[in-house]
Amino acid sequence: MLICAEVACTVYNKGFEKPLNPILGETYQAQGQDGAKIFMEQISHHPPISSFLVEHKNYRFEGSMEWAIRAGVQSADVDYLGTRRVTFPDGGVVTYNNSRDKIYGLMLGTFGHQRIGR
Repeated sequence: MLICAEVACTVYNKGFEKPLNPILGETYQAQGQDGAKIFMEQISHHPPISSFLVEHKNYRFEGSMEWAIRAGVQSADVDYLGTRRVTFPDGGVVTYNNSRDKIYGLMLGTFGHQRIGR
């Protein structure tokens, strides 16, 4: 189920619909369709770091996200720093990190995105 959740989030993570440089202290709160309560906050501006918490009766999902970007003229490599942790009511815990991305076609050609394993 965790793998499915990560794949499903890829569309939102790569959509670039929100500001790419949020301000320190900016927050976001929502409630998911399954009743989960979602809380996010920008906890650092430089480097940009976001912290998040999702609480549900069947799980607790928390962590932080920081991006290390090495940009070139035509492409950028993005490392996602920070750890994600899911805790279940039975005491089970899954901790993981995200993979690396390559974004290409920034100036010319077709824009694209590729996930690269660590």
